[in-house]
Amino acid sequence: MDREGEFTFDQNLSQKLGSTLMVFDTDEFKNDRLRLSDQIRKRMEDDAVQYSGELFHDLIYVYTESQQWSDCAKLLRS
Repeated sequence: MDREGEFTFDQNLSQKLGSTLMVFDTDEFKNDRLRLSDQIRKRMEDDAVQYSGELFHDLIYVYTESQQWSDCAKLLRS
């Protein structure tokens, strides 16, 4: 956290968000996981944060499970 009580988006925070994605693995949360995955990926690009291996795996897992092949391709290219 910074002085204003806000979190800094860095590799540690992104990895925690990725591991949180894996906790909600039922069909009930499939759309929420996909939406959060998109937000993480966009934020990673905007802030130029490097992916950890674990986060990369988590995002690829969510995209392949949802059959979002174009999102998989975008992630692989980045």
